[in-house]
Amino acid sequence: MAGGGISTAFDAFFSSWFPIIFALIGGFAFAFRQYLRGTPYQSKKQLKKETVLVTGATSGMGQAAATDFASRGARVIMACRDIEAGQKIAQEIQKKTNNTNVTALHCDLSSLDSVRKFVEEFKKRESQLHILINNAGVMMCPKTLSTDKFEMQFAVNYLGPFLLTHLLLDTMKASAPARIVNVTAHAHQLGSINFDDLNHDEDYNPGHAYAQSKLAVAMFTITLAKYLEGSEVIVNCINPGIVNTNLHRHMPFRAHSFINMCFSPFVWYMFKKPEDGINTMMFCALEDALGNTSGKYFVECCPVNWHETTQDEDVQKKLWEESLKWTDLKLKS
Repeated sequence: MAGGGISTAFDAFFSSWFPIIFALIGGFAFAFRQYLRGTPYQSKKQLKKETVLVTGATSGMGQAAATDFASRGARVIMACRDIEAGQKIAQEIQKKTNNTNVTALHCDLSSLDSVRKFVEEFKKRESQLHILINNAGVMMCPKTLSTDKFEMQFAVNYLGPFLLTHLLLDTMKASAPARIVNVTAHAHQLGSINFDDLNHDEDYNPGHAYAQSKLAVAMFTITLAKYLEGSEVIVNCINPGIVNTNLHRHMPFRAHSFINMCFSPFVWYMFKKPEDGINTMMFCALEDALGNTSGKYFVECCPVNWHETTQDEDVQKKLWEESLKWTDLKLKS
């Protein structure tokens, strides 16, 4: 009787609409997950003679990008704040890609002195640089000042890369054609550059500070493209979307282990994997069809219009001029 009851139940289930409903739900969930992973970039381009520099390469998108470049045969330099972790990851990438030309060098983007020392060491070792990926960043961190007394998100996300890029431009021009890829976020559309209170001392809000830093990256990309006109060095800016990396470690849902555990399935489903997050980055670094396109904003491997927040030319100019002062840079005329 028991066996017959089970058989009858199965027969009733499979003769109903439930299998079709479950199949539709499962198919939709899978399709939506694939959609959330973004537009794939599947170029097979090899980089046997190119040198690539990736910042923030010990985890997340930086590590994924360094691995991808190494798998194409490039000489990869990983700029890492934690040099021990960087050296370990470099060895792992070497084994994974069978490419021994992967090196980690110390660079703390929150310290302008560290950036200068890194560039000095880089130039002792390398005579060329074809691709620079300004990937490293921090997000929504508590109020902290860098060693140079700048708000930490502004220092790491913008000012350090600003100095790093400028100090490497002569090498990139000598290696041209060359490409620079800057990483911003959707939050740049919500930002403003507060020159009177750059560190947000009056009322610190980590979200506002993050948006300011990412707006600065966007404006830097636009102004740098104009500065580089006539050279064979191009610069573009990407928004990778929401990617599951350590960048979100200061977010509220990461603050408590139990809450983090509860959110893990949601994060796994809704967020991109680092390997998916680098698609647009790799597109801007490798795609031949890009030609001399410079100063543009890319999302899902496609150019999109800059948001109006980036278009104030007076703010662009002032940010550029003040950044030169903050970093003590004097550009050649």
